[in-house]
Amino acid sequence: MINRKYTFQNVNHASYRYSLFKGNLFPEKYIGDNEAEVEWNADSTNSSKVFVHTQSYKVFQKESMLFLWGRRGTGKTAIIRMLDFEVKQKKNKLYLFSTVIRPEKFFYDLTTIYRDPMFSNFYKEELSISFVKIWQWVIISSALVEVDRNYTLPDTDIPEQIKTIKKYLGKHKLGHSSGLFFNGTGVYNALLEQLKGEFKRIQRTNQSPAFFVSNVLSRLTSDDFRIATEALCSFLNATKSKILVMIDSNELYNLKDEVSAALVSSLMKEILDFYEKKSSGIIVKAAFPSEMYPYFPMENIGKINDKIHFIHWRFKDIINLIAKRYYHLLVEKDYHMNGLFNLNDFENFARSKEFLEQYFPETVITFSGIKFPTFPYIIRHTQKKPRQIITILNTILSLANENDISFTGITKECITEGSNIRLKELTDEAFSIYDSIYHDATSLIKKAFTDIKNLIKIKDVHERLSKCKSHLTSFDRDEAIRLFFECGLIGIVMKEEQYFNSKHIIQALFEYQVKDILVEQFDHLYAIHPMFYQPLNIQVDMESLVYPMPVAEEYEEDGLLCLYKQTGTNG
Repeated sequence: MINRKYTFQNVNHASYRYSLFKGNLFPEKYIGDNEAEVEWNADSTNSSKVFVHTQSYKVFQKESMLFLWGRRGTGKTAIIRMLDFEVKQKKNKLYLFSTVIRPEKFFYDLTTIYRDPMFSNFYKEELSISFVKIWQWVIISSALVEVDRNYTLPDTDIPEQIKTIKKYLGKHKLGHSSGLFFNGTGVYNALLEQLKGEFKRIQRTNQSPAFFVSNVLSRLTSDDFRIATEALCSFLNATKSKILVMIDSNELYNLKDEVSAALVSSLMKEILDFYEKKSSGIIVKAAFPSEMYPYFPMENIGKINDKIHFIHWRFKDIINLIAKRYYHLLVEKDYHMNGLFNLNDFENFARSKEFLEQYFPETVITFSGIKFPTFPYIIRHTQKKPRQIITILNTILSLANENDISFTGITKECITEGSNIRLKELTDEAFSIYDSIYHDATSLIKKAFTDIKNLIKIKDVHERLSKCKSHLTSFDRDEAIRLFFECGLIGIVMKEEQYFNSKHIIQALFEYQVKDILVEQFDHLYAIHPMFYQPLNIQVDMESLVYPMPVAEEYEEDGLLCLYKQTGTNG
């Protein structure tokens, strides 16, 4: 590291020099909603047009890739919905049918039932056996409903296997024509109705909870369900086709709760079982928040490892995402586009970059007076999550609109101010998911890091923790340090290079950028992520700029190498 003097200054709204931002600004959704589910439910065709086919999407399409892991806001829902859309539009030939189910409410209701004291003497294995059968019924029933949805022909034209399926669904009021089915809610509601009814009966008669489990399982494995399942598999085999069932991610799991852990573990086992019995024609995939990865129960980790994919957004992917959405916005606003570009161009980084350079400044001046490329500057204020990128771009454009600045000539002030005024929202979102893992995680983070310097040693963190004893009642200091790494608050400084006379670029590695965990080293220098500067009133070194370290193949793409060449400095 370069031996130099550090000059720290607080960075918050009070000291930031705003010229465009006059007060509360509620961003318009110019380039889309930051909630993928909302966006896709509103207009799936439009959402598909601005979807970026990243490497993660290409990998997840493979039949053998069963488990998609990604941090909140990294696009798990968008990937699942796009794959479902392309199957339904016959653009993906691997699968004939596809359906998406979101189990969040079902997950909550089911764990509530099984968390009753009457099940307190049940072993984890007993819970798991029960949950495996429940997941099996949910998955197969969802597949049956999707097939029913696709066959609305006259009875004389419908294959016998499909008639058997329709008969089962009609008997249990699960068919698509019942109007109950939306993202699996008909299936879930039917099952929960059975479970709750049986639960009340067992409570009323004071029978053993074992009777509850036995009765529920016997209903789920009834003869008519078995016959419908066999009809489905027979039809898929006869037509040499497959059906894809995708289970979207819950935002929160309380994995310290044994019931929740058993439910998740049994889901993973059942997904693996469907894959190993590929002759059934049913393929199941699921998405999970990778914030929970270290805490997930994975008894079958050896079998699962090669079927897991972690979402990774490269710099070029984000530029493509911005270009697609910006082009779509300008078309909607009737700007004259000269016919030089179309949406298909923006799967190519060079074309995306060329397009955006027409409307955005090449560089901006940071708060500490450093000249820096525009898009690396914007992305630096995020953890490379599409949800965060969309939030910041919507804020920049709303700020431009408020100040009568054309969308074809975004100014440097729009970029610098728009990238900073909504950081509290991004910070709260980044921390909140950890409250379900660590008790009072957000409060601990804010207590320990408010007003701290942006370049620190681990001993500085330990000193802060010594003043947070009231927040360390449910976990120890090692767990606290682990939390700070996991949420992307602190990263390891890997490289410091001189840039632009006395200024310096500090490249730091954060845990959200890697699959493995970062380990604390007592004598190492650590950096606070720039996204948290304003919300935590961080004291920032005015002679340097912290930048999340690009991976090797992206070093030139995201502008850093080019920037060093322009200024005649290379460290």
